[in-house]
Amino acid sequence: MNKEIKKSFFVILFFILMITFSYYGMRYFTIADDNNQLGVFNIQNDNINENIIKSYRLYNVRPLAFFSDAYIFQWFWDNMYALLCMIVVMHICSIYFFYKICEKIDIKLNAVSIILFAITPVLFEAVYWISASTRIVVSLFLTLLSIYLLLLSFDEEVKWKKLLKFISAIIINLMCVGYYEQTIALNLFFFSFVLICIKKYKYLFIPFLSTIWIGIYYVCSMMTGQMQERGSLNFNGFFEKIINLLKYVRKMFNDDRLNMKYILKERLSNDISNYILLAVLGFIIIYFIYYIYKNKSAQNDGKISLKRFILGVILFVAPILPFFILKDNLIAMRNLYLPYLGICVILEVVYDFIFDILNKIIKNEKICYILKIPIIAILLCRCVLVNIDKLDDYKKVNELDNKIAKQIIENLDEDAFKNDKTISINYDVEKFYENKNITNYVQCVAESGWAMMGKLQVERNNVEVPLVYVNSHQEDADYVLYIDENMNVIK
Repeated sequence: MNKEIKKSFFVILFFILMITFSYYGMRYFTIADDNNQLGVFNIQNDNINENIIKSYRLYNVRPLAFFSDAYIFQWFWDNMYALLCMIVVMHICSIYFFYKICEKIDIKLNAVSIILFAITPVLFEAVYWISASTRIVVSLFLTLLSIYLLLLSFDEEVKWKKLLKFISAIIINLMCVGYYEQTIALNLFFFSFVLICIKKYKYLFIPFLSTIWIGIYYVCSMMTGQMQERGSLNFNGFFEKIINLLKYVRKMFNDDRLNMKYILKERLSNDISNYILLAVLGFIIIYFIYYIYKNKSAQNDGKISLKRFILGVILFVAPILPFFILKDNLIAMRNLYLPYLGICVILEVVYDFIFDILNKIIKNEKICYILKIPIIAILLCRCVLVNIDKLDDYKKVNELDNKIAKQIIENLDEDAFKNDKTISINYDVEKFYENKNITNYVQCVAESGWAMMGKLQVERNNVEVPLVYVNSHQEDADYVLYIDENMNVIK
């Protein structure tokens, strides 16, 4: 069996991640929605109910995320690094809770899967970008915390402590689904899987109750006409969405910063080789499932390995399900945060499988154990270096945002910054991305009128700004500005 991973291991991971995020100092680089969701709210926090809640009415989708922005997160606007630290603590705690939950259902996780989920560059956007992490990371943290508390309540002997943990588990689980759509499905399937594994069937009402209340909430929002476009349902194009998802994943792994482009180019040079690879992969998967069911592993017996594999599949599939019914089904890099937890579990099963085969060939467990050390070391170093590279992207976008917003303010008179005025910002899209010289997943405020309005509001510390259009309304806008090849704003 795997040796138990100590708490110090998770503490070290926290510091590795925070040191990486602090490469350019103890600061956070705000981009895009950060300005709107936190900065603009902070400007108006003298009367939150009137200025934010009633004015924006964004509680129809992800209700608790909106209220958390208004009443909690916006207070960190002047010290976003502190909020980033809190998010990273939640991220690492989530991994710890997940590890302990798996222990309770006789699934042992090793260091590789934990490292993969903790600091992989694929999840950089979901963890670092606060506009996203306050939804995604927080929701997973609450989900796993609620499950962990419920499991602790089963072992608690003191009655009042048992009741406290049990009630806390229910309340926290009701909260977790109010932050992100993906968590609704993940919570339902994963929580149910855990309860079925420990044969506590009567507690299945907890995840179902959470799913029911948020489902009713969304339906009521739709019936009253308050449901935002992104929350409406669309059951059509199921297979088209699957294809789009696969295309996106393929595009992501072609990113130079993940060092996969060279491998794909050299190994998968034509369509025939692609089909051969898929055929071989399919054969390996079929054989692998047969193997773990029929054979004993060096670390786990076959049935436990199969259960771990099933868990990985559930964790991967469940968070993707909302994209098959939501009308706004764009899958961004941050949306891989929850499914990637399942990928890590599956990769760990494959990892154990490979070393089990290697152990049978070498017939020396010590040598196999020694071989694992450089793998973990290389994995850690590569993740840290790539994460620093991605941090540099955010820094560059932040500097570009500041430059453009400052020049827009300088090019316009005070009368332009009125709610009844309009501005059209224009540029050559191809040249803009070429000169931006940053991967597309990090969005500049100049790419969205709404994001630019938020940036102008926080730069001027005033919510009164004109309506901003990007590459449109040139003829009827009150002011027309251009961004040239040097990323300078001109009239």
